[in-house]
Amino acid sequence: MNFSNFSKEYFGKAVSAKINKSLLNSGYSEAQIKLMTDTIKTLNIRYFSGTENLNEKDLIHTDGYKLWTEFPDSFRKSYIASIISDKDIYDNKLTIDLNNKNTDSESLK
Repeated sequence: MNFSNFSKEYFGKAVSAKINKSLLNSGYSEAQIKLMTDTIKTLNIRYFSGTENLNEKDLIHTDGYKLWTEFPDSFRKSYIASIISDKDIYDNKLTIDLNNKNTDSESLK
């Protein structure tokens, strides 16, 4: 068993189930709900794996993302917008400046 693939699939299914349930009586068609679910599933997987910078290349051009942008104001809409606007592309890298001689608490922030 490949844990990386298993955990990604498990997480994706959990996100999908939650989103599907929350959109059932929203007035969207099954096809629209699937598009919206697939969009937030990809968004979450990328966010929690530190690769949300990929969203700008493809996700924001999808029909599912467009549906979310037209969705009434809500926590989920704000959540999606906050992830999309995150421009920190180095989420999987850690840099430690070994030349920094400052040890006061202000320099460590």
